[in-house]
Amino acid sequence: DEMLTPARTPNAVEDAAGIDGKGRVPSEVSFLYVNQSMMVDDPSTSQSVWVFNAVTGLSDTSSTLPPFMRDPSWGGAMVKMWPTSSWNNYEATINVATPEQREALGLPSTTDTNDDTDDGQQSWFVVPCPTDVKLDKCDGTDTGMSAGSRFFVYGGDESLDGPGEFTFRALNETHGRLKLIPPLSQTVPQAVVVPGMVTLIQYEDAADVLV
Repeated sequence: DEMLTPARTPNAVEDAAGIDGKGRVPSEVSFLYVNQSMMVDDPSTSQSVWVFNAVTGLSDTSSTLPPFMRDPSWGGAMVKMWPTSSWNNYEATINVATPEQREALGLPSTTDTNDDTDDGQQSWFVVPCPTDVKLDKCDGTDTGMSAGSRFFVYGGDESLDGPGEFTFRALNETHGRLKLIPPLSQTVPQAVVVPGMVTLIQYEDAADVLV
């Protein structure tokens, strides 16, 4: 038996040096980074959402985002975001802003030659407030977003690009769709075990918690 890796974009790459030469930490190329961000009211839902554009690195911004993230028809996925002012991270849905959303939300549509869509306009992304926090905390220390916030995208078939990776999307409470690429050391498995637990530990309004 072999445990597969959830497919993500960018793929995780470990920094060989680690922290002070100790430990194993993801390198800079394991993440994408928020460039410009703002919180706006989404007319379609009457709720506040984060909208932002992104770059592929803090030190090198010359590379373009993955093609699927620059496609206005992208169906979206999940995002794991690390606010720059917090050690914590949060998860939410992410979608590329459609031309209609760009107009409704008043987003800039200037051309960016390093990161532009097929229609010559810069890609903007929409992330609603995480579902497990109150809306009045959407711009809090642990749920905010600013330039330099690192993130990766997961849960979409577009991220499935290597042996030993999988994606799983729940269709309803009892059914879901699993896609995987078997490890190079294996053929197509006869059976696959998918954990059903979403939350292992959850707490709020607590301090000095030892787990």
